[in-house]
Amino acid sequence: MRKNLFILFFICTCFQIQAQQQSGSVDKENMGVELPPVPEEEQVSTFVQVMPKFQGGGDDVFSAYVQKNIVYTKSMRDTTGTVFVEYIIEKDGSVTNVKVVPRRGLSPVLDQAAIDAIKKSPKWEPGLNNGQPVRVRKIARIRFT
Repeated sequence: MRKNLFILFFICTCFQIQAQQQSGSVDKENMGVELPPVPEEEQVSTFVQVMPKFQGGGDDVFSAYVQKNIVYTKSMRDTTGTVFVEYIIEKDGSVTNVKVVPRRGLSPVLDQAAIDAIKKSPKWEPGLNNGQPVRVRKIARIRFT
């Protein structure tokens, strides 16, 4: 008898779970709250038809620019490694939202030096989708040796 009750309970539970999944009554990401769409001017792409281009060249030229513009202090000379910095190239080519990728920095001093160097960047040629400028997120890898 216990075995039959257990099987019946298991079958009912399975049907209840399946019904909830099909109805979409539980949304783990936003807990059932429907989020408004992101306005087009705030959307940021990672890949676009024409990627943003730094003045005078591509990513290699930008890396050289950043290395040239890092201001080294005595405290920075003994540390080596790589800092990953995320930034957005806006529709007008300006660089905004510069920050170290979480858990991908070296030290507060080196992280800030990398951020400051990228913030000094002149305007880029913006990224394009269907011929229209779009905001593009990029990540730079900055090596300290």
